[in-house]
Amino acid sequence: MQIFFKEMGGKTRTLVVTEMETIKDVKVKIEARIGYPVKLQKLCRGFGVIPLEDGHTLSDYKIREYDTLGVDVNLRAFDENGYAKPCFLIVVLIHYKDEEFTVHVKPSDDIRSFRSKVASLPLLPLVDRGKKFIFVYNGKQLDDELHTLAGYEVIENSVIDLVDE
Repeated sequence: MQIFFKEMGGKTRTLVVTEMETIKDVKVKIEARIGYPVKLQKLCRGFGVIPLEDGHTLSDYKIREYDTLGVDVNLRAFDENGYAKPCFLIVVLIHYKDEEFTVHVKPSDDIRSFRSKVASLPLLPLVDRGKKFIFVYNGKQLDDELHTLAGYEVIENSVIDLVDE
């Protein structure tokens, strides 16, 4: 059967599942589809009113064909005692010369802060320091004024393209 899931940014996508699949199975499919790690996903039904537990099946929740689930991603990490701690993301940048670089950022970093962190990386000898460059993630240009990385749904191990302007 086909069901839908709605991402944090409002985009709706489809999944093919069976009624006997567990919520965890659905999370695995979502991770394969859009990259949200299973351990950070929270699935809900009824506009976030009904949280769905991993061990239960879609049938247990009476989820039928064409139903829509909400997907929330917990952008915080937890220590061994279950206490929340800041989550540091690893973002891989793909440079136009196929070079890859890693930068550690927080979900709360705005794009201007992210740009500064990238500017301090050793990749800049590859980029003419006088040139302007933009960041593109999931087909969207990351605007300095609008959002944080979390606002663009950037999660751990996301790939952000570095493009000449």
